[in-house]
Parts: sequence; structure tokens; C-alpha cells
Amino acid sequence: MINYKIYNSLLEIEDLNLESSLFSLTLQNQKVLESLKVLQVKENAHFQRDMLSLFRDFLVFSTKAHKVYLVFLEPYPQKKNRIRSKKGLFYPHSIVFRQSATYETEIEVSPGETLLAGITQVTVSDIDRVADCLDELPFAFGLAVPQQKRAFANSRKDTLETIVRQGLKPGKIYWKNWLKIVALLLKPERKIFTLQTLNDSEYFRVFHHRADGQWEKQLEHFFAQQLQNRPALQS
Repeated sequence: MINYKIYNSLLEIEDLNLESSLFSLTLQNQKVLESLKVLQVKENAHFQRDMLSLFRDFLVFSTKAHKVYLVFLEPYPQKKNRIRSKKGLFYPHSIVFRQSATYETEIEVSPGETLLAGITQVTVSDIDRVADCLDELPFAFGLAVPQQKRAFANSRKDTLETIVRQGLKPGKIYWKNWLKIVALLLKPERKIFTLQTLNDSEYFRVFHHRADGQWEKQLEHFFAQQLQNRPALQS
């Protein structure tokens, strides 16, 4: 069963509102978070994969007015290795990820240890093939940017390094600090979306700015259609 809810504050969501996440925020970060909302969709039986189908439909919906990017981040740092560096993240699925639309880099996070990170832009024709690979690749989140807007402040490399160095919490596993990530990347007209598993449930979240009221209505209409077309969905 799937249900969804719109939160007026990110801090209403328990797994986002962690002391370690809050401690890392600057005053500017906190100000940004006050201007954001999040739509959350939760599926209790994630093995049914209704959520992945919903995720595909959302990507199609998003590409109508946005450039859509998917960000991939390794969760575990590994020792730097020439073969691993050459193969990179997308090697097993290189035929799926268009070279012209995909960028990846290797970021040193401690002496001799690195994380691989990558970004790919998806179009309507890519969505099914790319979505089929998500279970085998370390998908982190998606970014939707209006067609006429610049996607990255400087470069894709700088964006990935900012996410890794400021948006991840180091350890044996590099945990994603979602409050920090959305505070760093979100502003009016840009959206971030995630698909993750927590406690045997699958969560799909869309973070967006309060100023995007017209788009929010389009998003609500999209989910209204999903509710109508999918009896398993419950609002």
C-alpha cells in the first residue's frame, strides 16, 4: 500500500530531523530550509515495486518543463585503485548512460581512500533504461532544473565535490545529510527528489520551494491522476 503527504516543514520528518544533521547547518542553511516543503510518498511493501513505477512516471512528468539529472554517490570509501578509477561508476551499464550526458569523478575523502560520484541527464527516451539500473547503482537523488535555467553554479565536478564534502557525514558509511544537501542546492524553481528504503519501507520525496506554488499545483494534479489510475495508492 502507498500513501502520500505534503509536509510544510522538513523538520516534521523524523529521519531528517537528526541532531547531527541540525548541528551542521549554518544560519543561511536554516533560512533556506524555512522556505522549503516536501511531498513524501511511502510504500510499506517495497518488494511490490509500485514505487519504482511511480518514480518512472514522475521522471516523465518532470522532463516536460525541466532538465532532469540523477546523482550517484558511492556509500563506502574505497582504497584508490587504478582499475576501479578507470572503470568508474557506470562501467557495467555504459551502453545505457549516454556519454555526452554523463559525468563522473573520483573524490579523495581520506588519505588513499576515495568515493566515486557521477551525474547523468535523462530525457524521456532514457527513463525506462536508466530506471532499470537503479537497483545496481548507488543512486542518491535527482535534480530538476527549469529548461531555461543553468543547472550548476560552476561545474558538475564542483557540484559533486560540494555534495561529498559538505552534504555527506563521514564514517564507515558516508550517510547523506538531506537537510544540508537540499539547503546547498535548492532555490526557487529547482527541485530535488529521492528514492530510498528505510525500515523495510520505500520512500519517494520531492523537496521544493514555497515560491513554486504554481508548480506545486501541477505536482498535486499529477498525484491525483496517480491515485485515480492506481487503486493501490491511498492519500
